[in-house]
Amino acid sequence: HTNELTYVEATFKLALEKFNNAPRIKPRDLYKYIDSYRYLGENYTKTKDYLQAQEQYTNGISLYTKEKEAAGFEGNKNIGNLYSDLADINYFVAADYQNAEQNYKNAVSLGYDNPMIRYRMGYIQYKNKDYLSALGSFMKSGEENLKQRNLLIAMANTLSLRNDDYPAEGYYEQLVSELNEEILENAGGIFPQTDSSANDLITTYLYATNNYGVTLYRLAKRTGDSSRNAQAIVQLQESIRAWDSLTRDQKTMVRIGGSNLAEENIKYITHPVTEFEPSIYIEIPKTLTDKEQL
Repeated sequence: HTNELTYVEATFKLALEKFNNAPRIKPRDLYKYIDSYRYLGENYTKTKDYLQAQEQYTNGISLYTKEKEAAGFEGNKNIGNLYSDLADINYFVAADYQNAEQNYKNAVSLGYDNPMIRYRMGYIQYKNKDYLSALGSFMKSGEENLKQRNLLIAMANTLSLRNDDYPAEGYYEQLVSELNEEILENAGGIFPQTDSSANDLITTYLYATNNYGVTLYRLAKRTGDSSRNAQAIVQLQESIRAWDSLTRDQKTMVRIGGSNLAEENIKYITHPVTEFEPSIYIEIPKTLTDKEQL
């Protein structure tokens, strides 16, 4: 595998050297020239040499922008892919969200578009508290009819933070019922302390049930519907159960200290105090699926 990557690196370096030294380059070869930078960069990304990768992507983009400004050279989907590759380094490695968002936008405008990119754009907008744009990006991400739990919680939280409690309720309800099914399927075999995917599942459940409970409480307050209030408390108790399974030592069964949001929320709903308002967990996953990384 390493040999293959070394061979690929040498091949594209040679191609770039030829292009760099060519006296004139035909427009159709320009696409190959720009692609060579992308391929070399992707090769460095595979070997986790992110600085080198970033340099190659930047060189390719510089060449494209220079030709576009000089002769109206047209971009295409592959050049969009190049922008997306650079954005991934901004996003995953450097946490440079401003440049990541711009580069993802450039990728999309050149026809390189997919639900993962739209989700990441939404995540950046969500972090920037631009909830309207985030909502648009998440909706685009879900257009393929994806029922990802990461997308459901992102949509629900964005709506909740915009005080759109009715649609938020629908997304939380769907998410909680899907999580319940998943937990039932694994009944007897969920060990969040030792299994990271079980930990993710129970953490998402902890967030979702708390947030669903808070949304039901808000709607109960708005509509005077006491059955929603009762449902709210049921969901918040589910969140406390999830917290319990995440924080209890499996051997000693002793619970690790720390306060729990759902517990505080229930206290308030049953004995309101003026300075506290039930609140949601606002953290959302960084990627649409759990498999995405560089």
